[in-house]
Amino acid sequence: MASISYEEIFSNFLGSITDYDLQENLSLSDSNMLMTEYLHKALAEPHVYRLFSTRKLDDNVQLFEYEMATPIEDIDNEFVATALAKWMVYEWLHKQVRNVTNTSMFFGSKEQKYYSQSQHLSELRALQNDAFAEAKNFILQRGYINNSYLDGGI
Repeated sequence: MASISYEEIFSNFLGSITDYDLQENLSLSDSNMLMTEYLHKALAEPHVYRLFSTRKLDDNVQLFEYEMATPIEDIDNEFVATALAKWMVYEWLHKQVRNVTNTSMFFGSKEQKYYSQSQHLSELRALQNDAFAEAKNFILQRGYINNSYLDGGI
């Protein structure tokens, strides 16, 4: 059974976003707890969980153990770390779109004035949709390129 540390997955995730609150303003334990939540949500995505024949998250040791449904020996760890980081970015954006500031802007809060609330929310949704498409396509391309049905048939 292969394994990958949360630290490697979190490093890929943090390299894909710019969030000073998560990286600098939160304590290490709070940011790890938040990233662990994103990781759990990422692994619950149907596109992700079907990649594994077995999977086990150990939050205490911060280790993800898995067996791929269709392994590619040399690059599985890199693929898993990158795929999970991409889905974590989607989960992070999902939370950004649905935060209190944006929903109060959307529902017309009178206490604060914003310029072009609908445009701002539309841009955040577009970013979220782009992150979803990127994460999904990353996984789909692996399946397309490493399809046992097509191997030797070309």
